[in-house]
Amino acid sequence: MNKRKRLKKTSRTNWLELDVSSDRTIPGPIPFIILITFVVYSPVLLNGFIWDDFPYVVNNADIRSIDLKHIFSEYVMGNYHPLTMLVFSIEFQLFGLNEIGYHAVNIILHLINSILVFYAIRKLSSNVLLAFAVSVFFGVHPLHVESVAWIAELKDLLYTMFFLASYIYYLRYLESKKNNHLLIALGLFSLSLLSKAMAVSLPILLLLTDYFKNRKWSLKLLLEKVPFLTLSLVFGIVALFAQRSAEAIGDGEMFNSLERMAFAGYGFIMYLFKLLVPFNLSLFYPYPAKVNGSIPIEYYLYLVGFVVLMMSVIF
Repeated sequence: MNKRKRLKKTSRTNWLELDVSSDRTIPGPIPFIILITFVVYSPVLLNGFIWDDFPYVVNNADIRSIDLKHIFSEYVMGNYHPLTMLVFSIEFQLFGLNEIGYHAVNIILHLINSILVFYAIRKLSSNVLLAFAVSVFFGVHPLHVESVAWIAELKDLLYTMFFLASYIYYLRYLESKKNNHLLIALGLFSLSLLSKAMAVSLPILLLLTDYFKNRKWSLKLLLEKVPFLTLSLVFGIVALFAQRSAEAIGDGEMFNSLERMAFAGYGFIMYLFKLLVPFNLSLFYPYPAKVNGSIPIEYYLYLVGFVVLMMSVIF
């Protein structure tokens, strides 16, 4: 009888305490993640076209048909993201200029990304409660409003989806040691790069994950990353050419190298600050005006703060 009682008690295990040592799907938290995130972002369906939506969709004759040769051989708005433009072309065949369809696709992609965050954190930490909390935080955070509500930011959602999927397969590779998982991760990484060049950061994440997982540094570990690093290098160069084609990269005459480093420190610190205190958000943050030939002193303080923070993390 005591054995029966123990079995009965075990069967009531909460979904937040499920064993995640296997790779089986844990559906329990998923409906909650979908519901919460959708409720928060459902007003987006009533938005219209704004800003870059016009050159990307409304006034873009290139998406009126699906021309793969043209899509994969042209820069658009200073970017090389042919997969994003292919999806825009497909959307136009389905929705025309009905903005609701485009917004619906963006919301669906964001829901998928929130679920992928859950699986990535679950596999990384084996903690379902932590994975649930992080995925909900990711799903509803105000910093993601721009990417979801702005039709032109389809590229952000697409690259994130393939980026996360690639990372999950890399984590599966670490568990299984099966080369096909690594190859799938590489293929998904390629799709992420074809959606937005920002995906070039994935190899750094893989190396950090190796460190987090206490993998011993070896030639095999480094060789695993060579295809990823090669793709990052190639698409990074392509991105530079694309940016220059639209004159999106300045010639350095307005700001010197130290000032640019100060802006990088400012951007990093402010992203962390907005992550914790998401107020006064804007779709555009302009460079500061120079006074007497120099930028405001506080930007250099942000650079100092960045250096101190990095030293603290390393320590």
